[in-house]
Amino acid sequence: MGSAESFAQGFVDAVAEVAVVLDERAHRLLLGAAARQLGRGGITLVAAAAGASPDTVGWGAAELEAGVVADGRVRVKGAGRKTVENAGREYQPGGAPEQVDTYDFLGPLGKVAPYGVFDVGGNSGWVNVGTDADTGAFAVESIRRWWNRIGQTTYPTAGRLLITADGGGSNGSRLRLWKTELAAFATEAGLEITVLHFPPGTSKWNRTGCSPRSP
Repeated sequence: MGSAESFAQGFVDAVAEVAVVLDERAHRLLLGAAARQLGRGGITLVAAAAGASPDTVGWGAAELEAGVVADGRVRVKGAGRKTVENAGREYQPGGAPEQVDTYDFLGPLGKVAPYGVFDVGGNSGWVNVGTDADTGAFAVESIRRWWNRIGQTTYPTAGRLLITADGGGSNGSRLRLWKTELAAFATEAGLEITVLHFPPGTSKWNRTGCSPRSP
């Protein structure tokens, strides 16, 4: 194991020791910080050591590059941004927190990646679970399966599809793989597809929506 691989593994092991006190964003930023320290190829090395998606590590690195401020926002160089508030809360009885999965979803087949589609018009959800990495190709394949199994039957006259998505992750606004795979699906399905990405810090507003429209 080379020095870069050793650094990546050591850093990831250190992060794992404090993972219970990190939220998803803090975990992503730490992985991104390690990748930035390694330089070229760092995202791939850190993702492999952590068992995380390269997209997730790259997103963390990109947030750090933009500049992170103490209240959790991302500072865009040369511009200011108003604080985005999320007032939603859910309380649990003292001493009885709800047990949830955080980053890895473990099942009979090992670690799996879920990708959800919410039909805004039909008020129904659908989740595709796979053993592949959470990449742009997996995200589009999930949408393709939803469309082939549910969407085109529910909306037989639809010629357009509106997708609202998070700005990062496997369907990030800057990911070439997501765009090329989505373009291929649009051609295959004969659909005009429009994607609206939520701005940074507002992903909780999104219900992973798809809204088919008639031509």
